[in-house]
Formats: sequence, structure tokens, C-alpha cells
Amino acid sequence: MGGAIALKIHFKQPNAWDGAALIAPLCKAPYNVLLYKDKPRLGTALELLKATQEIEQRLEEVILSI
Repeated sequence: MGGAIALKIHFKQPNAWDGAALIAPLCKAPYNVLLYKDKPRLGTALELLKATQEIEQRLEEVILSI
């Protein structure tokens, strides 16, 4: 969620940083392991879903060097 928080701040202050290094532990790729194995609580899962959907919809607004 740290990357999501950084991107949400970036949407509000797009010129605050020159770049960012984002890591996505909640995304499972062939080369990494999904670290969170327990089922999240419903409220947490809903907030994660809303945050990721907002970031997906606004990704073209990101002007950071990633």
C-alpha cells in the first residue's frame, strides 16, 4: 500500500518529487511470491479495491520517473 499512498499523494502534488521507486508486493508476478496469504477483512479488501481502481483510472496522470 505504500506505493498506492505515494501515487495518491502524487495526484494531489504532482510536482513534489522528481521520481519514485515503487514496489508492488500485492501484485503477483511469475518471479515473486504473494506475501499476504490470509484473507483480508471485508472493509480492508474494499478499500484496497477502491484504491487500485482509482490508480488504474488515473495512471496517465503520473508524471514521475518510475
